[in-house]
Amino acid sequence: MQVLVIDIGGTAIKYNLFDAKGTPIETTHEEPTQIDFIKGTNHILDQVLTITAHYAPVIEGVAISSAGVVDAQKGEIAYAGPTIPAYQGTAFKQAIQDAFQLPASVENDVSCAALGEVWRGAAKDQTSAVCLTLGTGIGGAVVLNGEIWHGYAHTAGEVGYLPINGHAWQEIASTTALCQRYSERAKVAQVVDGRYILAQYDAGEVLAKQVLEETMLDFSLGLASICYLINPERIIVGGGIMARSDVLLPMIKTSLSEVIQGEIFLPKDIVASPLGNDANQYGALYHFLKEIVVQP
Repeated sequence: MQVLVIDIGGTAIKYNLFDAKGTPIETTHEEPTQIDFIKGTNHILDQVLTITAHYAPVIEGVAISSAGVVDAQKGEIAYAGPTIPAYQGTAFKQAIQDAFQLPASVENDVSCAALGEVWRGAAKDQTSAVCLTLGTGIGGAVVLNGEIWHGYAHTAGEVGYLPINGHAWQEIASTTALCQRYSERAKVAQVVDGRYILAQYDAGEVLAKQVLEETMLDFSLGLASICYLINPERIIVGGGIMARSDVLLPMIKTSLSEVIQGEIFLPKDIVASPLGNDANQYGALYHFLKEIVVQP
């Protein structure tokens, strides 16, 4: 069996062929996500259908991971913010079935990352886990006994909107927020990226250290709310910036210990995602295999 796995983000669409054991068959392909912010439109469905048409003769299904709130049962986008305009209502599952007579599954990208961790990562054999991604915003997914908890309207895990000190959590604790905070303090003309800030930290720059610690403190405030509500066994943090978990995890753990009411509220551990950027693809495939075929 070969399954086409497509990971849709606001910046890029990544795709690859996998076999049923989770082995990638090709090198992951990537193309820019076609969004027109001026017109308030996107061409994502057309891109997905074009990609699928190329592989249709050799695949037995399509597994999609996507940004936005996803109705996994219907296989469509239930809600999307301004980062992907006119995305709500995009019915991937039905469109693929109609065009190619192929089964398809669709799940939220962070939920896919969490399912990837359940299958072959840090959430394997955990009774409860929360998976978070640090990036443009903050994404979240709740895993209970190996299953994603979606909530009645499919919005469980949308933790980026948690109100923290008068702001949405992702406005003060995402990678975007980190970079904006540094750029404003350093008075540079352009917003820098996370790699630059961490390079400055490695070089001993005081500002980089201050900004990282402040942002991780804000991150820990949201973590505390999650701990009080869910009391997860494990918290898994992903996103590109967590490639430097050697720097960030100690800051997160220290800050959380300082703001939490007591040790009993802490998770057993907080870890960086071992699957990194591949977690979404593995989770999308796992979701497809459970929904369309059999549990892997």
